[in-house]
Amino acid sequence: MKKAIVIVILVVYIASIAVVNFFGLKIKEFDHVEYVQEIKCESITVLNENPVTYTAKKLPPDVEIPEFYFKFTKGAEAYTKDPESLAANPNVVRLNYEVLPHLADDTKITFLFEENENVYFDETTKTFVFLKAKRSIIVTILATDGSNIQTQIKIWSV
Repeated sequence: MKKAIVIVILVVYIASIAVVNFFGLKIKEFDHVEYVQEIKCESITVLNENPVTYTAKKLPPDVEIPEFYFKFTKGAEAYTKDPESLAANPNVVRLNYEVLPHLADDTKITFLFEENENVYFDETTKTFVFLKAKRSIIVTILATDGSNIQTQIKIWSV
């Protein structure tokens, strides 16, 4: 009798493994973090009286940084970093970027660039204000979720 009970328990155990494998219970992942996989920037918008969107110039395949050109609007006086001059400056550029996948847990980004006297970055609106014509800036858009995903663009005022 004791031998029969051990055999029955072993058969039920093997049958339960077969049943679970047959129905294929899905494995649940707990504490899973979806990281940013790509950042796209396919256009910029100049936010003046009539906002205009510009796409990247067609470049040779060996150039890896897309370049955006926009028409600089001159003022009666030279633009400066004074608040009054910045408010009157129509050369405000917003980057139109997209963080992929859209379901990433943390889609925040930061802008890395070399500060200079020709371009002002407005932290509150996340826009670049160009103070002079025929100037450029290279901007790196970096994901802050720890994935180190980044993309670079170059903006020219002509």
